[in-house]
Amino acid sequence: MFSERIKNIVDSEIIQNSDFVNIDKSDIEQFKRNVDKVELELIECRTEDIALMFKNTLSKIIAESVKYKLSKLLFVIKTSKESLITMNDLSFITEIEECDGGIVWGMSIDRRLPQNKVKIIILCGFNY
Repeated sequence: MFSERIKNIVDSEIIQNSDFVNIDKSDIEQFKRNVDKVELELIECRTEDIALMFKNTLSKIIAESVKYKLSKLLFVIKTSKESLITMNDLSFITEIEECDGGIVWGMSIDRRLPQNKVKIIILCGFNY
């Protein structure tokens, strides 16, 4: 079942394996409660491709969900311990169009990732 897969990924990728995530537990619980209205995407890419990959993936999610309205966006950027992400690399965050429910995001370290790699977990909540 897709909703169970989302819950499992949220638990394993966001909650249990994060050194630091700037996301409220209540935000995560809200997505888990409404998991049947949530889209999930996992991205792995090079650090320098983070903005392009994020924008392309979010655009794809929204295009595929045309009958829904994006109500909330939650995403986590995981980096290797050696990867250096600058504020310039994250400037795409200010370009995200506002969602009715807001945008929540955080960063964490994933020691399993090789240097210069990032993993992005995107959760989008939709309303009819």
